[in-house]
Amino acid sequence: MSNNNSGKESHYNITFGILSAFGIIFVVLGHVDCNIFTFNDWIPYYSFHMPLFFFISGYFFRFDNQTSVCKFVVKKTKSLLLPFYIGWLFYLLVQTFLANILAFSIGVKFSLFNWIVSPWINTQPLGFCIAGWFIFTLFLAELFYAVWFKCSGFLSNRTRDYLFLCIVLLLGAVVFKLRPLISCEWIVNIFKAICALTFLHCGYMYREYLEKHDVCPDWLYFLILIFGFGTIKISSGVHTFGLYALTDIEEGFLLWIICGILGIAFWLRIAKLITPIVKPDGIIISIGKNTSAIMMHHLLAIFLIQGAFAIINRWKVIFDSFDMAAYKSHIYYVCSNSTDVKVFLSFGAIFLVILWQNIW
Repeated sequence: MSNNNSGKESHYNITFGILSAFGIIFVVLGHVDCNIFTFNDWIPYYSFHMPLFFFISGYFFRFDNQTSVCKFVVKKTKSLLLPFYIGWLFYLLVQTFLANILAFSIGVKFSLFNWIVSPWINTQPLGFCIAGWFIFTLFLAELFYAVWFKCSGFLSNRTRDYLFLCIVLLLGAVVFKLRPLISCEWIVNIFKAICALTFLHCGYMYREYLEKHDVCPDWLYFLILIFGFGTIKISSGVHTFGLYALTDIEEGFLLWIICGILGIAFWLRIAKLITPIVKPDGIIISIGKNTSAIMMHHLLAIFLIQGAFAIINRWKVIFDSFDMAAYKSHIYYVCSNSTDVKVFLSFGAIFLVILWQNIW
């Protein structure tokens, strides 16, 4: 995901870099079931963190109507799909080695079909880069968005943008209604992209129409958000949504949108508040600049850290409950329920990926 401020100057947007860092930290924490930033489940990660990434992508989305859709596809193929396929090939080979040599059963083995075709027809790549589903959903969502911009060039910008807002809201509501009837995963992938378009467009709309008006006093801003979070939790309970396959959507499209907007709004204001004290070359921005790599590789990093624990455990028992069978078969296995261990695994994995990126 690119991060450049709007305008003629091209420079890094610190606020959205912080927001990206928040998002990927929540993804990693969510994968080890560590809820330290959910505020007693008032703001659960899975209610907003993936919509957050589409919001950020929409904020930086630009399409020149003089550019053909084909050129746009080539550009996005190079920036999104090519890095994924290289990483996915690596993971397929690793998973094949682990299965054939060490009797692990994590993910699928290498085949040309699994490498090239399966990411398009399965809701998630099976294995260490399971979070790579986001790449394909973003690719399709931005492709649909580019086609809309190209086809609506005869409209004024405001008419085009508000009309599309109505369209994506309507399409999203229809998708939520149809999803329980659909078992074909490649159709679900298209449905995911349509839902992602909602927040992609929200990010674009925020940049174009709302950002300049985002001046509500902090105390009132957070009071409104707390009222919204509290109303949802008291009236409906805790809500999480699985955008990866459009699961847990029984409460409906409207609640998904509201939860997503509230979560994004909360952490966007937090990002704005701490922007003045965040160093452009600091660790938070480093995390924000490496969100794609962390998304793709954090599960392998967690696996390697726990592998080190398993080796140490042979000489000195540090985890009595370490389950080697589960470690060898479950991608989301965590060796301890301790919050401290989960935090160590999460941030250790993040820093390991960043270290690898810097070396590479």
